[in-house]
Amino acid sequence: MNEEAIKQSAGILALTRVRNQKIDALPEEYRPSDEAEAYAVQERLHSLLDEAGYGKRVGYKIGCTTPVMQRFLGISNPCAGGVFNTSTSYIATTVEFEKYSHPGVECEIAAFIGQDLVPGGGPFNRESVAPAVSALFGAIEIVDDRWTDYKAVDTPSLIADDFFASGIVLSQPTPAKDAPDLANAIGLAHRPGHDWRHSWTPLRSAGVAGQFAGGAGQTPTGGRGRDAGQRCRNAVGDPR
Repeated sequence: MNEEAIKQSAGILALTRVRNQKIDALPEEYRPSDEAEAYAVQERLHSLLDEAGYGKRVGYKIGCTTPVMQRFLGISNPCAGGVFNTSTSYIATTVEFEKYSHPGVECEIAAFIGQDLVPGGGPFNRESVAPAVSALFGAIEIVDDRWTDYKAVDTPSLIADDFFASGIVLSQPTPAKDAPDLANAIGLAHRPGHDWRHSWTPLRSAGVAGQFAGGAGQTPTGGRGRDAGQRCRNAVGDPR
């Protein structure tokens, strides 16, 4: 994609989000063909959303973390979407259902990166990222399906549009040194009539975020959050 195509693609996605309109697909001439082009569009989209009052990107959500979803979407690795300061809440929040296209919530663990991750020493992974994680949070991600039929949409387009990211609610932080062994922890999420058991690998996901940012020519900076990707079934709200 050339710069004009990236600009047009990001503009379409920004406009549909600001207007809270669903979209069938990006026009073929403005559709990213791979992950690199998708993240180029995503970066431009974040700038446009900032200009539109959506605020600054303060972290990343990590999606498509399971082999099942990766096979379904035809990619071999997790992907990332932006988290903005204006859609980050603490402890609790109230949101208007009508401001979303097709919202849902997902159980997460968020990692706070307390120091810069500088590319150059090989791929980021759990071991290399762990010393930079200063705190962990229980979290609820608010997702929004902004597509008419996301199953018919190509994966680069999903990534360009932040891979369903819409907001996040964080618990009180737990210092990383005091956190339990989450690699072996089992959590329980409860909604009246429904319970889900799930487990997490947040440091691996933080490593994915670092790897993504480094590959995009960015230095993952301290003072940013990374959510660890879906770890239980999506629970979709219904105003009826």
